[in-house]
Amino acid sequence: MRLIFLLALFFSCSSQIIDKSYYKNNQLRYAIEKENNKEHGLASYWDQDGNLINTVEYFYGEIHGDWTRYYKSGNIESIIKYKFGNKDGYEITYYENGIMKSKVLYKDGTEVSEVIRWNNNGILID
Repeated sequence: MRLIFLLALFFSCSSQIIDKSYYKNNQLRYAIEKENNKEHGLASYWDQDGNLINTVEYFYGEIHGDWTRYYKSGNIESIIKYKFGNKDGYEITYYENGIMKSKVLYKDGTEVSEVIRWNNNGILID
């Protein structure tokens, strides 16, 4: 019972905010979800023209989830999977036309597969 009370007290005292910063032209530069003064949740970053640059998922200050980069067109440039700060899963890059450019697998921060590459028409490169 005492443990439940302490956990409830901890979570009720946690501070959840969205930290924001703006460029001089009042365009949003970033919006980062934070809890207890650590990145926790989604962080999004934009350029001065309002184009989304990337999004990053955090778990109490560590990258945990997807780190996605975008072309100015809004199309995805790359997606990298993270697990508690280390690459863990596929890192996939795309051409601006949406066709997969490369793919490689990581486990606990170490590359465990060879990089597979395609040309911008989707044909596998030997």
